[in-house]
Amino acid sequence: MKRLFWIAILAAGLLQGVPASAQWVAGQRGHIPVADGPTGRQDDGRPLWVCRAWYNGGLHPGKVRPGFRGCNIGWGGEEHAIERYEVLAGGAGGYAWVRAQRGFIPDFAIAAGRDSDGRTLFVCRARYRNGVHPGKIYNSFGGCNIGWGGREPMVTTYEVLVSSWRPVPAAEIQLRRPCGVANSGRIAWVVNLRKDRRVRVTVRRTVAAEPARPQTQEDFVYILAAGGQRGLGCNGRLRPSERGQAYSLAGAEVL
Repeated sequence: MKRLFWIAILAAGLLQGVPASAQWVAGQRGHIPVADGPTGRQDDGRPLWVCRAWYNGGLHPGKVRPGFRGCNIGWGGEEHAIERYEVLAGGAGGYAWVRAQRGFIPDFAIAAGRDSDGRTLFVCRARYRNGVHPGKIYNSFGGCNIGWGGREPMVTTYEVLVSSWRPVPAAEIQLRRPCGVANSGRIAWVVNLRKDRRVRVTVRRTVAAEPARPQTQEDFVYILAAGGQRGLGCNGRLRPSERGQAYSLAGAEVL
């Protein structure tokens, strides 16, 4: 079923790569596993990338470069190097940096981690000692917390990573099923945009619970070209073994 859905999208020529918002790729011991450019620099000009790593029950954004022992994060007033981490990737056209100060977090900030008590952490970067250092922030911080020189300084003027994708205004987009009634075993949506913009559609597949298996959900994200009418296409009827699956529109955003 999943394969059929992908084939329908590719055949229509509408899939334009992966989502353009923040993604994360696993790395370790200073390795940079992405082709994306750096988002910061040290005082000597060496580039820094945004990373995140698990430490003491939380997932903390920080910084990494070749030569580091890991992802350097600030925690508990000190700088810590975590050997295994993830590096920010896939950002071309999908995110931006917005200036802020004194703990303010702008709209559409990208959630990149959480503290051990469950509070959401966002990515920030700040100028400090002639460098630009990625770090972390949440709404009760007074600034951007970075790791530097074995310590965890807080910088009150900083930038926050935000998504360039925006929720679709109802007046600009219409989503409908042109392939029959909801339980016909077919899925499709048509996107009508009044402006020349791209749209990111999230389709959610729900598999019904069985005696030995709980209900599960899986999301598929598609980037569609804007302008005029664009369709995700009909993928045919479900096979009998797949009749416990249902598809729904989980969200739509424009860039």
